[in-house]
Amino acid sequence: MSLENYRIYRVKVDSGRELTSRDLNPSLVKDYNKLLTGMIIIKGEALTAIHVGSGKSSIEDIRCKEKVKYGGKPVIPGSTLKGLCRSRLQLLSVAVSGRVSFTLDPSSPPPANPPIKGMQGWRHFTIWSPATWEVRDKTGYAIDDDVFGAAGLASRVFFGNLVMEDGGQDMFNLDFNEKLEVITEGSKFRGDVSFIGLRSEELGLIVIGLRLHENKPVLVGRSKYRKRRRGAVSVTLGRLLLTPVEFRFRDYCENALKGLNVSYVKEGDMLVIRDAIGFARKLADIAFKEFPELRRDFDEVEALEKLG
Repeated sequence: MSLENYRIYRVKVDSGRELTSRDLNPSLVKDYNKLLTGMIIIKGEALTAIHVGSGKSSIEDIRCKEKVKYGGKPVIPGSTLKGLCRSRLQLLSVAVSGRVSFTLDPSSPPPANPPIKGMQGWRHFTIWSPATWEVRDKTGYAIDDDVFGAAGLASRVFFGNLVMEDGGQDMFNLDFNEKLEVITEGSKFRGDVSFIGLRSEELGLIVIGLRLHENKPVLVGRSKYRKRRRGAVSVTLGRLLLTPVEFRFRDYCENALKGLNVSYVKEGDMLVIRDAIGFARKLADIAFKEFPELRRDFDEVEALEKLG
């Protein structure tokens, strides 16, 4: 949407769900056999170099920003995945008839005037508009609070670290005298996302947030919105492709899965769906139908490339 039409919209967040014992202890899920509990095994591939900062600097060179490691291996932290998943859902949603199901950070309201090209954050504001034009008022818990958690409300989804299985590391000397320790393009990762007591449309939100149904990358890490200079070469950072390997459900979810008309195999006390991409697409379809404010065909990576 053109920024020439910029105006601030105040919209209402659909909410109001009351607290239950589940909110303080997510293992206490009512009608658990009608809901979905399990995990998604996912793999990731760095389509460009990626830097997810540890907040520390190298002893060898205090100016170098280090990437995150766990057990000596480079990782993309689960907290990073959770943040990008939730924020994608919030920004993909645009109010319909003045109402929306997802929150936005109230501490970062829309500016009085849209940021001009070159200002900090102008790319983010522009590509995600008109979601970035909205002030979202809520009085209770929104759907993203209910799934991802909020103050007094336990999360029902838990993101593990994506651990590198194959790949490399490099040091990038960039413009503005910045040095970044990066994960190199082509590096491969593996991890999982666990969930408890989700409805099918809620699991579909996780799929949409991570783009597991699209075979398209998400933006992650430092400098994901702008090209950098590495000597005389322009470099792109922060493109991560996430793909579902399989869905695994607890055996008491069998009735819920039968209602979704999906094929699975039994492995011990788990029900395993091997056609993970097909099932991800089915879940995404359910979620898009339930939450029509989500922009189904929007691609922020494509929008960013067009912006330049």
